[in-house]
Amino acid sequence: MTSVLTRSVSRACFALVLLGSALGCKKTPTPPAAPNTGQPPSPKGVPLASAPEALQGAVKLADAAFAALKATLGARLKVAITAGGPVSAIAVCQEEAASLARTIEKESHVSVGRTSQRLRNPSNSPPWWAEQTVLSATPSDGLVFDLGASVGVLRPIRLEAVCTTCHGKELDPALAAELARRYPADQATGFAEGDLRGYFWADVPKT
Repeated sequence: MTSVLTRSVSRACFALVLLGSALGCKKTPTPPAAPNTGQPPSPKGVPLASAPEALQGAVKLADAAFAALKATLGARLKVAITAGGPVSAIAVCQEEAASLARTIEKESHVSVGRTSQRLRNPSNSPPWWAEQTVLSATPSDGLVFDLGASVGVLRPIRLEAVCTTCHGKELDPALAAELARRYPADQATGFAEGDLRGYFWADVPKT
């Protein structure tokens, strides 16, 4: 009886040893790889003040496109505010700003737009090459990016006093209600004059 019991205990111990070995040798599961977005990582920008000579022509074209967009959009906003107050200006930004940018692109062959680290309109997400700079709200006087076939340019947008009406810390109730209706996920309030509101961006083909 003792011999049989000893053999049973030995077999049980041997089985436990095998189980322990198997568990010890089991590989730790490899975490799933991050999804491939198809976009390369954001390149590093160079301060505009240090832009290489080969890129300076593109910077000038970008600045001309920025000036045109600022002027045309500003003029439309002024007309809308005069006619119907700040609430009317919201419609201009939502319904006309993108069209104005496309018109400038057709005339200048420079893709241009506005973006921000705190978006109001989700369609204004930053282009892939500017994403890291924009989302980190990197303070700068502007950056230039060599994208190979084209040149990317970013210029900061500082909030002007007149813009605090729609982007400031205290909004008129009617204005706030209209913003909530048009932009349920609005992040673009709470700014003060001089704050970094966002960026103008341009993508200029190399010639």
